[in-house]
Amino acid sequence: MSVLSNIDMLIAQDAYITKNGGLNRLSLEGIKEHIEKIEQSNTDLLEALEAMLGKAYKQNWNDNYPDQVAQAQSAVDKARSES
Repeated sequence: MSVLSNIDMLIAQDAYITKNGGLNRLSLEGIKEHIEKIEQSNTDLLEALEAMLGKAYKQNWNDNYPDQVAQAQSAVDKARSES
C-alpha cells in the first residue's frame, strides 16, 4: 500500500503530528503536498547518485573507495527495485 493511499486512513483516525512543540491537525492536502515534495526529492537524489556512480566507475573509485561505492550501488539497486 502506497503512502498516498494511507492518507485517508490517517485522516479518518484523526491523526495529529507535532510541529514546533505543538499539535496540529493533519490536513489531507498538506500531507499530499509534503509527500509529493519528498517523492520528487527522492527521484532527484537517485538520479544524481546514479550519475555520480557512473563517474565513479569510470575513474575507478571502486578501487580506492570500495565500501562507499558498494553502499551507493546498493542504495540505487534498492530504490530501483522498490519503484
